[in-house]
Amino acid sequence: MYDNLITIAICDDIVSDRTAIKCLCDDFLSSLKLKAEYFEYASGLSFLEGESSVDILFLDVELGDMNGIDVMKQLENKKNVWKIIFTTSHADYMPDAFGSRTLGFLVKPVIKYNLEKCLSLAIKELLLISQPTIPIPGHNSVALSEIVYIESSGSYYYLIMVDTEKIICSGSVTKFIDSLNSFLFVCINKGTYVNLYHVVGNTDCSVTLSNGETKPLRSSYKDVFMSKLTYYIRNFRR
Repeated sequence: MYDNLITIAICDDIVSDRTAIKCLCDDFLSSLKLKAEYFEYASGLSFLEGESSVDILFLDVELGDMNGIDVMKQLENKKNVWKIIFTTSHADYMPDAFGSRTLGFLVKPVIKYNLEKCLSLAIKELLLISQPTIPIPGHNSVALSEIVYIESSGSYYYLIMVDTEKIICSGSVTKFIDSLNSFLFVCINKGTYVNLYHVVGNTDCSVTLSNGETKPLRSSYKDVFMSKLTYYIRNFRR
């Protein structure tokens, strides 16, 4: 499951509909610095026989060989699909499509806003249940959620952890941030990157973090920080 890579299956007997969903997913996930691996199926039977393990299944209700409701029922006792997002041209099917893995419904033609709303819910849950880890030279791997903020000093940078540990690393902090490929870390001052997961408050000139520290917010970084924080709170914070 989630490690900056979302696995998505699209089960729809109409090629253009599969393509449209894939394009919308790509646009949204790339804005979050997330990547996706896609599996496409033209029928419910081919998906069931393939037994792909995916985070999200976009499942058309009106498939040719067997409808999406029947596919969902066969998946209830399996563990290869985490969440299902139904797509349909007829909202009348929606009451029958509720199940333990049903995340939402999208009426065709799929609208960008509605798809992003469903995906946001899924990613929110993935962020909460997953602990992506990164290797740190000379240290054990750490979860991204355990890093409160990152700060550079000369040719070194420091990872400030939730347990108050301070991990010292040599090299470029910019290259390290880029290697994380995560939208969670935002620059608030030259060489200081806070983890949005740990931001608990802010003013026009400072950011308060979950470990009780307050870091200065430079005016030239404020607009970008506020934009990303607002987006994070709206879409991913409970």
